[in-house]
Amino acid sequence: MEFLQLHGRGIVPFEIDLKAIKVFGKTGAALWSDFQKANTRETPAGEGLLITGYWGEPFVYWNRAGVYPGKIQVRQRGRYGYAEPDGTLWVSQYDEMARLYKYSKGTVISMDFKRVWDPGPGRVAVTRMGHRPYLIIFADDARGGFRRARSSDSDRALLIAAPAGVIQLSGPVRNGQGRIAVAANTAGNWDIWVYDDQWHRLTKTPSIEMDPWWEGDTLVYASNLSGKFQIHAANQIPITRSAYGAILPRHGKYLNLTARGWKLQNYKLERVAFAELEYPMDARVVEPVEHRPMETKPYTPFKSLWPNYIRPDLFAAVTDLQIGLATKSRDVSGDYIFDAGIRYSFDTNFLALRGALQIRRIGARYTRYPLSYTTALNQTVDEARNEVKLFWRPIEAKTFSTGDLLRAAEGFELRQGLELSVNWRTWRPLDGEGSYRDESWAALSFATRQGILGGWGNLEIFTENRQSLSLGVNLFFGDQIISVMDLMAGRAWGQPTLGHTTFRIGGNIGEGYFTRNPSRLFPVRGFDSNLLESSKAAAGRIEVFWPLANLQYGYTTVPLFLHRLRLGTFVDSGIASEKFRADDLLVGAGFELVTSLEIAWGNLSAFRLGVAWPLVQPDFLDEKGPKFVFQLGKPL
Repeated sequence: MEFLQLHGRGIVPFEIDLKAIKVFGKTGAALWSDFQKANTRETPAGEGLLITGYWGEPFVYWNRAGVYPGKIQVRQRGRYGYAEPDGTLWVSQYDEMARLYKYSKGTVISMDFKRVWDPGPGRVAVTRMGHRPYLIIFADDARGGFRRARSSDSDRALLIAAPAGVIQLSGPVRNGQGRIAVAANTAGNWDIWVYDDQWHRLTKTPSIEMDPWWEGDTLVYASNLSGKFQIHAANQIPITRSAYGAILPRHGKYLNLTARGWKLQNYKLERVAFAELEYPMDARVVEPVEHRPMETKPYTPFKSLWPNYIRPDLFAAVTDLQIGLATKSRDVSGDYIFDAGIRYSFDTNFLALRGALQIRRIGARYTRYPLSYTTALNQTVDEARNEVKLFWRPIEAKTFSTGDLLRAAEGFELRQGLELSVNWRTWRPLDGEGSYRDESWAALSFATRQGILGGWGNLEIFTENRQSLSLGVNLFFGDQIISVMDLMAGRAWGQPTLGHTTFRIGGNIGEGYFTRNPSRLFPVRGFDSNLLESSKAAAGRIEVFWPLANLQYGYTTVPLFLHRLRLGTFVDSGIASEKFRADDLLVGAGFELVTSLEIAWGNLSAFRLGVAWPLVQPDFLDEKGPKFVFQLGKPL
């Protein structure tokens, strides 16, 4: 609280580091909430708006909840972004590492390079190589923007090392003469630097200087030199008089924090014009000559692979309650990944385990889990399983989409890319009676998404001349009102084995998050779980999500944060039979309240509460409605 009151009355300047949790034990949003509770606001005043970054003309803002105007997607976004004249917006986002994302004409595209953030005018951004930050200037490929040019070596991006002693760069902007202004952190203090074929340090004060922006040939930036953040000209004279704080100058506009919340206001360009950019006498930076080599040690990733967190792991539904612990770690290169988990299922009285290690594109996973159900035709599977999987991912690009957040239990780990794997499984009855049996198989899996259209597939070749193939395609479109269409089908050849090569339809929403295997369950809500099973199955759904409330709410220190509340209206259909006939079709419909949420410190999941009814069913079934849908988290 003292920090907030001293530095701009609610402005959180350390958000450019995204280190609030490490430093203060709370997120920037939580600190802002504490500030609101402790300080009175003018009435009538709204709840306020947490803005991570914005672009002045046209007015566009973004935060963790989404981009406005634009698609609603929950992501960790960087502070800075860049809007092209045609309205294309570039922002940096963080999943497992920083990437640049392009928002254009209702679509979102991730660029194919990693560890790049803070896109700015002049196709300039920030990256890092080892311990040293770099500016990166992308080549002009006649289309503009931040694209990787491939035509020749001369078109490749240019890397510029930060001055010695600088530990971080943030918010670069480049003017028409090629000068680059950027905020740089030296020994914990942020100042403004300029690069024009050599480095110049523009400010040397104990205050925080950030948000540089070019107005013609001169420069403006935000500084709390006066005690509160104001917009300053290049000669360090403030050109705004904000009562609470002024940040992020852009094209003559800036964000002004008032007693009623944020306002987009103008600063006077004629006052800026009088402050020509002049470097201080000692501004030029000459790299020190190192007379003796630094002592170095070979890099080893294994010190980074110790668990960097242990969090609760939870799944709750009408049929089962599962609780446990989970952890995950990765080294700074992202090439070494370890994850593990433990869960207890009250329905099956079973302790499930999971552990995996991935080194670049190759990995191994061990899983111990139960599979227990009885279909409407008295087909029973009741197994305790142990699985070992060795996989190679020649093509992999892990990204999340809003569709992933809305599908409560899509468990397959491969978000995008290609995977080849060899698998081995042992199983025996869940009650522990009987001997172990085993089987092995090879699998080829893929998943892809291009704009609004996505697809996936999984081919498995078992021993004893058994094979199975499953495919799916989904269409996802809309902004505030989101529509989803899914089609999926599976087929097994050879001797069908219940629970192994066959496919199911039923009212349960999904499976496989803990095991991370492609699901053999096709949801048809409005019916009992695991209703029918066969060597052939197909299902489809049409669902429309209607916005109800933008919650963005957590309660005190409880590890649960709710995002948006939507009403989902759906129609599901499916069939599982050796011979597809119209009389065997099942159709169900209903509605749900759905919100994506973060449970247990970053475990992105979903909460569903709804009701569905069976509309069409075969003569041999007598399913009655309504069927209640309740799910928190993702199942085994």
